[in-house]
Amino acid sequence: MDLYKIQKYNNQKEGNRQKELYNYYQGDNVPVNSRMAVSEAKAESHTNLHIDFFKDIVELKVGYMGQKITPTVSVDDEGLKELLDNELKLFARTNSLHTLNSESVRLSSISGKSHRLCYTDNGIFRIKNIPAWSVVYDYDETPLNPNRAYYFYSTVDLVGDTINHCDVYDANNVTYYEATKNFTAASDANKPNKNDLSSYVKRDEQPHNFREVPIIPIMNSDLEVGDCDKSIDIMNIYDEVISDTSAEVKAMRLAYLIMYGELYTGTDSEGNEIDINTWMKQTSTMRFPAGEDGKKVGGAEFLEKNINDTVIENILNRLRSHIYEVSGSLDLRELAATERVFSIKAQMMRLENTAKSSESYMRSALYKQTRLWTYWMREFNNIPVNEIDIDWDFKRVFPRDLAAEATTIAQLANTITLEDALTAVGWDNAIDIAARADENIIDGIEDEDIDV
Repeated sequence: MDLYKIQKYNNQKEGNRQKELYNYYQGDNVPVNSRMAVSEAKAESHTNLHIDFFKDIVELKVGYMGQKITPTVSVDDEGLKELLDNELKLFARTNSLHTLNSESVRLSSISGKSHRLCYTDNGIFRIKNIPAWSVVYDYDETPLNPNRAYYFYSTVDLVGDTINHCDVYDANNVTYYEATKNFTAASDANKPNKNDLSSYVKRDEQPHNFREVPIIPIMNSDLEVGDCDKSIDIMNIYDEVISDTSAEVKAMRLAYLIMYGELYTGTDSEGNEIDINTWMKQTSTMRFPAGEDGKKVGGAEFLEKNINDTVIENILNRLRSHIYEVSGSLDLRELAATERVFSIKAQMMRLENTAKSSESYMRSALYKQTRLWTYWMREFNNIPVNEIDIDWDFKRVFPRDLAAEATTIAQLANTITLEDALTAVGWDNAIDIAARADENIIDGIEDEDIDV
């Protein structure tokens, strides 16, 4: 088993792209940030502006669907239910579960996929999130049920040397491998050491206390692509347009100096002709030589340039709209300008569809995590719990225009029942609210009654 070849193939196939997306999200490797001025004379007016749509789109999705992912217990035995509730609370607190779930949504939205490792530490069930490019699965039908998982990572020792590792998980054991000293780093996998055919050396092996591979893939969609993967090119164009426009405004107040003919810049102390860019920074006097007829050969004048602000604004607005459309997200600027509740819901459809797709894959991963946790609780803690006793609740969190919804309800309630009116505007607990209203438990509909 050549672990180096597995790692190299993964890097070349999809690992590099997954890491590029993550770096872009972090603000690294953004093309506009590395642009250079076309000439020294334009260096001071040169502008690089990066508008971080990527982070805005990802964080909006995390806030919408990744903040309230909680386990729920459904068993008839009240004593067992209380015990399981307490165990789940302890599990969530020990592992910072809510934070890790949000991070999983974030990592998968960025790179198209992420992973979660389940392991035990001194009798405690723990979980750890892993970025997309670090894990390779060997599976027959689905990566949720792999034969093996290869987890590649690196550590830095006390003297600053980087050590590359690969942990190989099968159904029963985890085997630890460490790269030899002459192994090419994972980040430089395109330059293999041809004399090193056995890059990794086995260091240890031990049972991982589960009966299946405890690394779980969390996919963002069926195509395993990040939310912004297809819109990065549009983001780069937006950055370029707004940067160049800003540079034009800064450039001599939109006045351009035009010189023609022969301009005499003189010579330096060593007799070399002074470069035009250096000369322009040192003097404001222009001397053009005269021809044989005594007339100056050349001259200089200013050319004023105007910017059509309406055209620029239209281009940027179109690009901005396309960025959110291609990313399946929602532009909060448009939402803020929307007053009618049905317009708000129409605006949210893209984000909701994207969230539903990601939720289905996240739920599948959490079901496997539940299966591993319940197995651990039965085998090592003697708590009779079944995986089907535990489900996961995804609760959307998003600001709504409650005033517009209340107005709509008032209009609808004149012709239909309160329950149907509430259902029409999308309140999932419409039946309960309507029943409580009929029983005069509440006089009206309050914010805490609204599922958001």
